[in-house]
Amino acid sequence: MRDGWGLTSSADGSYLYATDSGTKLYRLEFVDHKSESNNQIDESYFRVTNFVKLKTVGNKLLQMANELEFIAEDEIWANVFGKDCIARIDPKSGQVFGYLLGQHLREAGKAGDLTGDLG
Repeated sequence: MRDGWGLTSSADGSYLYATDSGTKLYRLEFVDHKSESNNQIDESYFRVTNFVKLKTVGNKLLQMANELEFIAEDEIWANVFGKDCIARIDPKSGQVFGYLLGQHLREAGKAGDLTGDLG
């Protein structure tokens, strides 16, 4: 993993999911390293335990996923940098199974109306 772009935690906080602008979704776990001499924690860090490649519906690799949000054990949302959409990702397989499209929000913002009827 190079740079951290997106980060979210599991529902119970036992692990994290991260992206680095590439095509992978990483799973990280917190590690406490205890000193052998006094059995006290002398270092804490996150370790990458797994990763999956992010694949679109057309089986192409998805890049630039950031701003992650954990929705459920089988769904993470990721803003796709430079696009007006949020990818819905299965964190176990890396498969994108849908998108939330936001072009209309940009258009409403340009018109100065972000108070639309949510009704």
